Amino acid sequence: MSERHLPDRTLLPATGASVYLLGIAGAGMSGLAMLLAAEGYLVTGADRELTPETDRLRDLGVRLWPETATQPAVEAELVVYTSAVAPGHPVLAAARTAGVSSLKRARAMGALLNARRLVAVGGTHGKTTVTAMTARIAEAGGLDPIALVGGRVAAWNGNARAGAGVVAVAEADEYDRSFLELDPSLAVVTSVEPEHMECYDGPSDLVAAFREFAGRASERDGILACAEGPGIPETLRGLGGVHTYGLGPAADYRVEVVARDGARQTCRFTGQRTPERRWPQVSDSGWGSRSLRILWWDSRGSTGECRCWDRDVAGPSSTTMHTIPPRSGPRSPPRATRGRDDRSPWCSNRTCTAVPGTWRLTSPPPWPGRTRRRCFLSIRHASSPYPA
Repeated sequence: MSERHLPDRTLLPATGASVYLLGIAGAGMSGLAMLLAAEGYLVTGADRELTPETDRLRDLGVRLWPETATQPAVEAELVVYTSAVAPGHPVLAAARTAGVSSLKRARAMGALLNARRLVAVGGTHGKTTVTAMTARIAEAGGLDPIALVGGRVAAWNGNARAGAGVVAVAEADEYDRSFLELDPSLAVVTSVEPEHMECYDGPSDLVAAFREFAGRASERDGILACAEGPGIPETLRGLGGVHTYGLGPAADYRVEVVARDGARQTCRFTGQRTPERRWPQVSDSGWGSRSLRILWWDSRGSTGECRCWDRDVAGPSSTTMHTIPPRSGPRSPPRATRGRDDRSPWCSNRTCTAVPGTWRLTSPPPWPGRTRRRCFLSIRHASSPYPA
């Protein structure tokens, strides 16, 4: 069977249009409502029962209606509904009769997020916790992500975060095959066990769905899977770009708990391979997407190298490498946002585009002839393989 066309922004109306959410109080729908409101849509909706999340939505200007009121849905330009809504629901039926477009929540979520650098966290267990932790780390790292989690995150006072960065972090739910509406750049899989089997034709069908979900990321940022997760080896066997994390020595990225104090733990991270993660940086000059590759560093300072490629479009590229001096000053995480910081390392090559004092790499206009120059700053510290 041919793969279904993945949703994109063409399925959504123009910013400022009215979007009606049927089942707006649910964990997934309330977060989606918040993100749509942050995008500039006029969001309305209804549900059988209201929750603390709907109170927060009211504060954002979202108008809530009785579930039996059909007129608000008829007047909207798009109706989004959950998998729990019956096909013959009066509100949904009235909207379709009036010619209003409708989307399931998962498809609307994909339309909103798929154009971004999407980190999608799937798995039959543990995905909510991992999604929340990943989004918070991305937030602390200055990536300003858009995030959608299936549970409440205390720091956000809700389950979603609106961000202006190019990175999105989202929980990918296997229920109703919802995660197959996502197009992840990095797919995280925590475990694959029989769950929501009413949506699948047996265990092999569930495994096939997870393979399709994860396989979309193989040729991009890859697949990150729990080494000890049930069903992981069988599900991901043969797929490219797979890295593993876990507690055992077989994991590519290993977590070792060295101390415990009540609910707090001190951990050491070790790895079998030099990790690199490429995060996109879009230059102000408009010459397209650039990357900043950063690895975790600590207070002892770091050394690294700047690799400048002089690339002829018709021929091979040549590489110039030069050392970046050790970082000094108090400890602070590397920054992926613009701004001066004289503690940052820089490239000492005068022709390099890595500018002292900024973590954003720009690109110059095309060089004469058919040559272009691109530079990627790579900071390494041997003791910490944890990707920034």
